[in-house]
Amino acid sequence: MVELSIIIVNFNTKLLLKQCLESIYQNLDNIEHEIFVVDNNSKDGSPSMIKENFPSVLLIENKENVGFAKANNQAIQKARGQYLLLLNSDTIIPAGTLTLMVNFMDLNPKAGALGVKLVDRDSNLQTSCRHFPTVFTMLSQFFGLSSRFPKSKIFGWYDMGYWDHCQTRKVDCVPGTSLLVRKKAVQEVGLLDENYFMYFEDTDWCYRITRAGWKVVFLPEVKVIHLGGASADRSNRGLLYDKTLTRELFNSLFYYFRKFHGGFSVLILKIFIPLSLIIRMLKWIFAYIFRQIDVKEFSYKMSSFYQMIKYCLTSR
Repeated sequence: MVELSIIIVNFNTKLLLKQCLESIYQNLDNIEHEIFVVDNNSKDGSPSMIKENFPSVLLIENKENVGFAKANNQAIQKARGQYLLLLNSDTIIPAGTLTLMVNFMDLNPKAGALGVKLVDRDSNLQTSCRHFPTVFTMLSQFFGLSSRFPKSKIFGWYDMGYWDHCQTRKVDCVPGTSLLVRKKAVQEVGLLDENYFMYFEDTDWCYRITRAGWKVVFLPEVKVIHLGGASADRSNRGLLYDKTLTRELFNSLFYYFRKFHGGFSVLILKIFIPLSLIIRMLKWIFAYIFRQIDVKEFSYKMSSFYQMIKYCLTSR
């Protein structure tokens, strides 16, 4: 009987994926397992690397980038494990992690999903669990109030920055970076919603799991190293300024709110998010006027915020 099915979606992260798989194989202990990698048409030789170095991996090769949700679903439908672990390719699994996660689920049959403490290479805490998003918490994010007051129960509510993340507790949702789900819960609530190309598909899943009566639990004594979030500057540039990521962020954000909160919530977001971006643009305009940034940086930021406003207003 397969206890654990590990599912990794890959897109042009060959070296990180190799490191991730090595850490998994080194720390499987005696868990009956299967490992899926779903490759979204990578051009960096990822499939060849897997075939050469990890022949036991069940590789699914897509001819195009079908997105995070659909790619995961391809493996979920084939998975035989009692538990399904969705794992980013830019993670490293420390010793004992997988055993502790499986044991927790065995001992807590009401737990439908489990998240762990996500840290960078230097053991700095990353966002590891969240409350379900509301219009207010999303606007707090875009207006910068959550980053300015991260430990506030009002403005830091979404990312749970007010909490020390040191106790096992029931939470609303955990990120798909490392998300262990009970197969029975998946059979009850269904697969990931493929209307999300990326972003918010994990939140949507946790919402449906919770609504079905299962618990989503955060387990702090277990850690997963997440390399992708190690550099805040790199993360912010990717999220804020990459056109594809920006478009998909807004598409997913508005789809989630339309699905669970109705069209009026989307209208409010589409009014106030551009306003927040305009205010942030004014900040950089003044910074340029007072020679705190050069013309190249100023042009880059103006172009970036313009693109964000455009995608916010035109996203479906």
